[in-house]
Amino acid sequence: MSGGRGRRVRLKSAFAAALTQHLANVASRLPAGVLGAAFAVELLRALEAAALSDHPTLTGKVVELFSRLHKKGFLAAMPGDQAGRAALKLLAAHTPLVRKIHYRRWCFAFGDIHAPESELRARLGPIAVE
Repeated sequence: MSGGRGRRVRLKSAFAAALTQHLANVASRLPAGVLGAAFAVELLRALEAAALSDHPTLTGKVVELFSRLHKKGFLAAMPGDQAGRAALKLLAAHTPLVRKIHYRRWCFAFGDIHAPESELRARLGPIAVE
């Protein structure tokens, strides 16, 4: 992609609080001791940081997505292949922020927080207009 980076505007506090609460609920529903669960919690923190900094939606192969989050500083370390895939499957079952598009392609739907008709916005509940 060529050209300069556009100015990013951070999410307003009502969105931030709703998203943080949603991801905390997701983390509390993750099964303990299951392959990928520990990394799923770390990934939730990275997804929260990316979403709150108004990062655009990401799609791609597993390693590409984790690599992008790692390069941006949202993810501390790259996971093992099995743990990473298992974490994505766990999160996709609990939040529309993580979606499986194809057996090798996934989506981190950060942009859905701005779409009033999105499943993510519906899960966040009513948010006061700011």
